[in-house]
Amino acid sequence: MAASDRILRFVHAADLHLDSPMRGLERYEGAPAHELRNATRQALEKLVTYCLETQVDFLIIAGDIFDGDWRDFSTGLFFRNQLSRLAAANIPAFLLHGNHDAASQITHHLQLPKNCHTFSHARPETHLLEDLGVALHGQSFPQRKETRNLALQYPEAVPGMLNIGVLHTALEGRPGHGTYAPCTEQDLQRKHYQYWALGHVHRTEIFPNRDPWIVFPGNLQGRHARETGPKGAMLVQAQGNQITQAEHLTFDVVRWHHAHLLTQNIRPGRTLRDEIQNILRDCTQDPSPQAPELHAVRLTVHLSNQTFERTAPERTAPETQIDHRLLEQEIRALTYDLPQPTWLEKIVWSHPAETQLNQKEDSPLDNPEATSLHALKGHLQAIQNDPQVHTQWLQSLQPLQKKLPLEVLQSADMPWQPRESNIRKSDIDPSDISPSDIHPGDSPLDSILVEAELELQRRMSARGTKP
Repeated sequence: MAASDRILRFVHAADLHLDSPMRGLERYEGAPAHELRNATRQALEKLVTYCLETQVDFLIIAGDIFDGDWRDFSTGLFFRNQLSRLAAANIPAFLLHGNHDAASQITHHLQLPKNCHTFSHARPETHLLEDLGVALHGQSFPQRKETRNLALQYPEAVPGMLNIGVLHTALEGRPGHGTYAPCTEQDLQRKHYQYWALGHVHRTEIFPNRDPWIVFPGNLQGRHARETGPKGAMLVQAQGNQITQAEHLTFDVVRWHHAHLLTQNIRPGRTLRDEIQNILRDCTQDPSPQAPELHAVRLTVHLSNQTFERTAPERTAPETQIDHRLLEQEIRALTYDLPQPTWLEKIVWSHPAETQLNQKEDSPLDNPEATSLHALKGHLQAIQNDPQVHTQWLQSLQPLQKKLPLEVLQSADMPWQPRESNIRKSDIDPSDISPSDIHPGDSPLDSILVEAELELQRRMSARGTKP
């Protein structure tokens, strides 16, 4: 059968982050530490098993195979053993190194099986699979902070073949990810490849203009509560030199969720416990064969003003009648009745923000309605001296910033930038920072963002305008 007639199938994965350290687990009583720490390995095992069982034509891993330099050789040995399984079935693997496992970051090396081809970090190169009619083009990172537009130097498409570009990049930028190997969608289009196998961004994304196909598969395994939802890789199908289909397959063994409950939306006759139980069930119901072995849930309960009532006339401040500690234990007990194994990582009780910050009288943030924006300001001030954390949260803020009134954006009181004296000290990729590093307490900024956006929507609605 000619290469132009047969249906070709390959798997495109990225961002394995093998043996990524699970920081802060010791703070969580009853945390399934073994399952969490082994999750990246088990996800790779599932991926390789799928490739073997379905006999795909080849595997692509588009960077960040490792989370950094190996703490010991067991990381490299495990990866090599998985590639050996593919080699025994004559399935080639094409590997590219990104910012986490750049040539300058990895000091230990093992010889890989002959079926593995690692793209050079010195210059772009092309690997041909002539029997399949495929040309793969790529370049690994020589150093962690790769600021060049690598795509510009990629070779031109090989005529008559299916051309695949492999690149580790966030293009012009994605929230929560360092802008490495920056390039534009137009840069990729000019190469006239049929498929771009990208890595670095941990969310699945398929660009709408499928000429060429530009795809982020997301990471193979979520590592914390900011990497939520199904994680896995892309199964891509082609015929001749045309891509015909790309499907996301899940391989995660631990699936992270961040659930939100607004108590003001609880229906009459329903209790807080009822609503939380429903939310947990919705999060963890997955009857598919590729369901994870464990669900990890962070629950944020947004308490409305109605939840805070004075229980006696002599009370001088609002108080809640909820016993948080008792309720938390009851909620954790609910997880044992769920259809799939579930770990409740954290419960965040988000109280109606009180104006506790000293504001200038002429500040636009002095509006008594802007309580959540006050809280947002407070959190930004608290992390202003830590530029890498500040950068992480500013990227998360971008969608909200586009909706804020001009007076808030231009306010001198809102600390949109980290302190200048600390900026040059930061050499950390924002995507490296996990919530456990940022929030040792129980008031994560992402909860404040949800509240601020809800508040903004209410204020805009009251003015008769769209946010």
